[in-house]
Amino acid sequence: MILLRSVGWTLAHLPEFLLRLLAVVLGEVVGWLPRRRRTIRSNLHHAFPERPPAWHNRIVRESGRRLIETGLWSLASPYLSDERLCTSLTLSPAAVAELRSLADAPRPLVVLTPHLAYWEALTCIGLLSPAPLGEFGVIFRPLRNPDMDAFVQRTRERFGMRLLSRKSGFQDALRILRDNGRVALLFDQNARDKGALTFFLDRLCSTTELAGLLRAKYGADAGFIFARRVGFWRVVIEYEPMDAAATVEATTLGHNRWLENKLRTDDNLAASWLWSHNRWRTQDEPRRRFRLEQKRDLLAYERMDRPASTLPRRTRFYLRLPDAPQELAPLWPVLRDLREARPDVALTLVGPAALAALVRAAGLADQWLAMPSGWWPACRWSYGLRRHYVDTWVDFARTPRSRLEAWLSATPQRFGIHHQTGCFTHVWQPHRASPPGTEAYWREFMENFGLPTRPILPSAAVTDAGTARI
Repeated sequence: MILLRSVGWTLAHLPEFLLRLLAVVLGEVVGWLPRRRRTIRSNLHHAFPERPPAWHNRIVRESGRRLIETGLWSLASPYLSDERLCTSLTLSPAAVAELRSLADAPRPLVVLTPHLAYWEALTCIGLLSPAPLGEFGVIFRPLRNPDMDAFVQRTRERFGMRLLSRKSGFQDALRILRDNGRVALLFDQNARDKGALTFFLDRLCSTTELAGLLRAKYGADAGFIFARRVGFWRVVIEYEPMDAAATVEATTLGHNRWLENKLRTDDNLAASWLWSHNRWRTQDEPRRRFRLEQKRDLLAYERMDRPASTLPRRTRFYLRLPDAPQELAPLWPVLRDLREARPDVALTLVGPAALAALVRAAGLADQWLAMPSGWWPACRWSYGLRRHYVDTWVDFARTPRSRLEAWLSATPQRFGIHHQTGCFTHVWQPHRASPPGTEAYWREFMENFGLPTRPILPSAAVTDAGTARI
């Protein structure tokens, strides 16, 4: 804690040009850390495949710098004077009007906040507000270190907001709304198994339904408060009302659509968003990879919200086909089941150019890639697939070269058969007597990684409760 406080005090008293230099240098470092670099670039490539590489490169660099700026400001803010904070932070006219309206006519309000740069600056609203703030709770994830957690709460609560632990503060949040107060939460984190399956930027993710639950219980209004960076340690805090109905489903899909629109239409906000967060990491457990499985999903509502009642296919599976043409026909029924079980997945089939006619006749591929012949050209070509940011690679070829191709692609999840080598991340060891290359053999391989073993219900089926069950 002494070190943390010393660093924060030092940052608060450094000249701004040194802080700018520090942000630039460390931001470049963030962009070159291997795992973080791949996460950022993969997320951008999935979200904006139509944007040119120069745009991706610019957003990557600016996002890294703004992440460092945010961290430096968060460390220094407890030691910044009120005068300096008022110089750095301003309220937009819409935010001023909303705060005055809440003071004149209190009503329950769920405040939705995204992970845009300087998101912790929102705890200073009480300092900037032109009217009494009233009771304002912020749901947060407590830190593991008790001393650091107490320090964060003390410094973030100094302008009237109250931090509510996600573990023990839910009842306090309900009471605040019942008393016509405000409750804020970050809504764009990965909710993992506790969230509902939705789409964000046309890609499957797990989203918290907490905002919708709070609204539904008290019929509360909702609005977005977010920080817009206008310069180094210069922020305008903006407010926009939410027009979605006060139901769980409408609120959950509504805040996803709102943030999608901001990121697609505003490069400033796109550069400020936390692309290094693995927002879309869901349904990727290896033994369940080839099916959708979640206690709660909103995919039926997603279909109703889309013109053709279809789901976008942005998760990328690359399937390395067998070299022998006679092994393809037994494989097609298995791949049809895979397409049905994972309606969010785009299947790219990869194999020798001689298979092109058979692949097109099957009509299962979203994309077909013919590999060059020869070991060295094929290896160079496979290495180039790193820029495709594949999510899962499946090797049906079972050859030494195909194993090397999988490894060269740098896909984070690589499934293979039988061979315990470093080329695959997960391997299936055949334990039945099904002959290799038969439909039963392929099914056993795919079922090992979650392909359903019984007939799949139509992906658009909806239960009485209105929730799709895949």
